Amino acid sequence: MKYRVVSVLKDNRPRFLIISDIEEIAILPSKYLKHLDQINASPNTVKSTAFALSYYYNFLQEQTIGLDEVTLLSYSEQNKHFIDFLYWVKGGKHTEHNTQTSNKTCNMYLGAVFRYYQFLTL
Repeated sequence: MKYRVVSVLKDNRPRFLIISDIEEIAILPSKYLKHLDQINASPNTVKSTAFALSYYYNFLQEQTIGLDEVTLLSYSEQNKHFIDFLYWVKGGKHTEHNTQTSNKTCNMYLGAVFRYYQFLTL
């Protein structure tokens, strides 16, 4: 299953959702994006976070590991998991054309994923 970002206008402001290729809303990341809206994060922050999370969910699918399973990994296994994610994004595996991504963008994606995990633990 692949995930992608969709944008809808609500109250003249873009709202972002993550949906699967079978048109189902990915509930947890979409709740997090709603949370970002509620705390008045900038639309650009919400948008970039939405894309980062959709890429991460696609990475999880490729790795055949669930979101919950990552939290059960040992520290060294988690470290390897997130390094693999960085290499995956850096190599452009998240794009159709395998376009290489800058280090700054890779770090932004990883930061968004870490903040998402923090949100899930609240």
